Amino acid sequence: MAHDVRWNLAAPVVAIGLAAAGCVGSTQAQVAAPATSAELEAQIETDLASLRSLEAFEVGRLVMHLPEQATACYGLPCNDQDRALWDSERQAQGERLHDLVARALPAASHVAGTAPDEATVSAAVESLRSLEIVEVGALVQTTPANSPECYNLPCPADRAAADAANARAEAVVVAIDVAARQGS
Repeated sequence: MAHDVRWNLAAPVVAIGLAAAGCVGSTQAQVAAPATSAELEAQIETDLASLRSLEAFEVGRLVMHLPEQATACYGLPCNDQDRALWDSERQAQGERLHDLVARALPAASHVAGTAPDEATVSAAVESLRSLEIVEVGALVQTTPANSPECYNLPCPADRAAADAANARAEAVVVAIDVAARQGS
């Protein structure tokens, strides 16, 4: 009898959605730990996609704190002992990621369009990196396109729209950092 994974993922996905919509009593989604590694991986992918959807900074992989020999087989565990270390770390980091997303989504939805100063934004990016939950890359920057209608330069309206998008991305990064630090 085939096992349908979609039904196993329904509760965590619904709970994540409820938490993101503010329908959960606390700032953390109240989801039981995934029972299988497939459910855990699905939750991690959903959480990474949620962070990426904010379009504030480049979101890489989940940060794993493992000894080098634990992932000596092309980045994966080589034996059962290494697999146990991998699974334990993946579970712990998955929970930290889930908590970060539960804090980041509401914080990002309440940002003002004004850009914080450059030092504040840089400090927020470094602070998010220091959490070592996900790989935090560069800020997502919008660049206005050149237009033949404006002598092959960006039109003023396009420049203003890009500036507004960049200001929002910077404000979102700072808001996520503040929300993440409130839970630390």
